[in-house]
Amino acid sequence: MKKMGFVCFVFSLLSCTTSAKIVYDDTVPLESTSWLSLYNVGTVIAYNGMGVNWKLGATKMLQIPAGDTILEVDLNSMRRGTTYGDNIMLFAYVFEPQKQYFFELNRSMSTRGLNIYKYDFGEKIPVSYKKHKEHYFEFVPFLNAPGRIILN
Repeated sequence: MKKMGFVCFVFSLLSCTTSAKIVYDDTVPLESTSWLSLYNVGTVIAYNGMGVNWKLGATKMLQIPAGDTILEVDLNSMRRGTTYGDNIMLFAYVFEPQKQYFFELNRSMSTRGLNIYKYDFGEKIPVSYKKHKEHYFEFVPFLNAPGRIILN
């Protein structure tokens, strides 16, 4: 009976979250995945070197295995009325399991990259950028950002 109660609790917890709309590998257990929201950033055209075409909207999450990841993103982002497009950028990150990530394009004078906002599974990710401040985690520059030097 306790198992059934726990299963009901897990399903009710997951029903409160935004559901993943694109699942890369459904054989990976949920607790070993990360969920990404690239709303208003662009289209993922490659995942760890494999060609994909993942267009993510405001409520469309991408579920991938946690760990080392390289995303190739075709930027198509609006920020403060300016559209950034036709830029293919490489983004590398180590995603933690059972976390949700929201990204915001950051185009500073020195380099371009993504502001990363991190949430636990079960937390609702707001659509408004203004409500993300308490979940700001870090800035990560694109691997091929102008002015960035990569040493082997």
